[in-house]
Amino acid sequence: MMPTSVSARFLPLAVAALAVIGFVSVLVSSVTSMALTTLAEALGTSMSSIVWVTTVFLLTAGLALPFAGWAVDRFGGRPVLLVGLAVFAAGALGSGSAVTFEQLIAARAVQGLGGGVLESACLALISQITDRRRIGAVMGLMSMVINLAPAVGPVIGAALLSAAGWRSVFLFAVPPILLAGVLLALSLGQWRTSPGTDSSAPGAAQAHRFDLVGLALLGLGFTASLFAIGRLSAGTPWSTLTAGVLGALLLVVYVRRSLRVPAPIIDPRLFTDRRFSGAAAIMGMGGVLLFSTLTLVPLLAARSWDLSGLTEAVPLAAFGTGMLVSMSVAGALSDRVGSRRIVTTAAACSAGSLALLAACAQLLPSPALVCTLLLCLTGLSFGAVSAPTFASIYRILPAAMAGRGTTAVLLVVQLGAALGVTGIGSLVGAVGSRSHTTVLVLLAGLMLTAAGVAALALSREASARHADDRTTR
Repeated sequence: MMPTSVSARFLPLAVAALAVIGFVSVLVSSVTSMALTTLAEALGTSMSSIVWVTTVFLLTAGLALPFAGWAVDRFGGRPVLLVGLAVFAAGALGSGSAVTFEQLIAARAVQGLGGGVLESACLALISQITDRRRIGAVMGLMSMVINLAPAVGPVIGAALLSAAGWRSVFLFAVPPILLAGVLLALSLGQWRTSPGTDSSAPGAAQAHRFDLVGLALLGLGFTASLFAIGRLSAGTPWSTLTAGVLGALLLVVYVRRSLRVPAPIIDPRLFTDRRFSGAAAIMGMGGVLLFSTLTLVPLLAARSWDLSGLTEAVPLAAFGTGMLVSMSVAGALSDRVGSRRIVTTAAACSAGSLALLAACAQLLPSPALVCTLLLCLTGLSFGAVSAPTFASIYRILPAAMAGRGTTAVLLVVQLGAALGVTGIGSLVGAVGSRSHTTVLVLLAGLMLTAAGVAALALSREASARHADDRTTR
C-alpha cells in the first residue's frame, strides 16, 4: 500500500524540517571549502592531501545515493531519513573533534554517507507526504531554499572561521540537523508508510535486492582512480600507476558484471540513449566545474587577491548568487523551448567568462573586483546549464526508468565533483602558483566541450505539456 499525504495541520512543519535538512546538507560543502587552507595549516598537510576532506565526502555521498534509494523503497522515507540524520550528525561531530588528518578523513567519510542518504531520502519523503495537488509548490519552495546554500555558504564559512576557528565549520551543522530531526519526528509521529514500488523514487527498481558487490567494485574503482590522480604531483610514479591500473580494472569488472545483474547500481544500458548519455556527461562536467570553483576561488581570494575575513567570501558568494538567479528561470524556460539551445548557449558563455577570468587573474594588478563580477557571470551562465540539463532527463526517459536514471546522473555528478577537487589538489602541488590559471583554462575548455555535447546530444523539443499547448492553439 502506498502512503497517503500528511494532513494540512502537520505538513508545514514537515516541509520546514525537510527544507532545513536539504539546506544544511548542501550548505556544508560551500562552508567547508572556505576552510581548506586553514585546515592544511592546522593539520600540517599539503593542499593535495587536504582536498580529500572534500573528495571523501563527495565520494561516500555519491555511493550512498543508490543504497538510500533502495532503502527508501524498502523501508519508507521517514526511518531512512532519521538514520541519515544520525549518521550525518555523527560525522559532523567527529570532524569537528578530530585531532589528526586521518581522523578528519574518516569522520568526513561518515558524514558523506549520511549526506548521500539525506539527499535521496529528502526527495522521496517530500513526494510521499505531499498531496499531488500541492507537490509543485512544495518542490518549488524546497528548491528555492536549497539553492540559497551556495550563495550564503561562503559568508557563513568565513564568519565561522574568523569567530570560532576551523572546528566550527563542521560543528555548526549539528544543531540545525538535530532540530530538524525533532521537528520531523513530531510532525510525522502518527504518519506511517508501507514499503512500495514507486518508480519515481531513486532506486525503486532495486527494491527486491541491493547490489552490494557492484557498489564495492564501483567505490573501490573510483577511490583507486582518484588516489592515482591525487598522487600525480607526489613524485611516486609506480604507486600512481599501480593505483590507476587497479582503479581502471575494477571499473571494467563493474561494467561487465552490471550487464549480467538485474538491478545494477548504474545500468550501462541507460547510456545507449544518446540524449541521456549526453545529459549525464554535461551534468558530470558540471560537477567538476562547481566543486572545482568551490575549491579554487577561496585559494585565489586569499593567496592572489589579498582578501581576508568576510571579504574573502565575496567572490565565491557572487558565483553562488549568479547560480541562484539563473537556475529557476532557465529550468522553467526549458519547458517552453527545450534544453538544447539554452544549455549550448549557457555553456559557451561559461567557457568565455572562465577564459576571461583566467586572463584577468593573471594580468591585472588588482583583479579582485573584476574577477568577482566575472564569477557572478559564470554562476549565471552555469545555472542555465545545470537546471535545464537535469530537467531534460525526465523528458528523455520513460517514467518507469526515471528513478534509475536520476540516481545514475546524481552519482555521475558526485564522482565528477570528486574528480575536480582531487585534480585541483594535484595541480596545486605540481605547478604551484601557475595552477590557478591552469585550472581556469581547463575549466573553460570543459565548458566548451559541454556546449558541443549539448548541441549534438540534447533534445530540441520542449516538454510534452507545452508541445500539447502549442498544438491546441
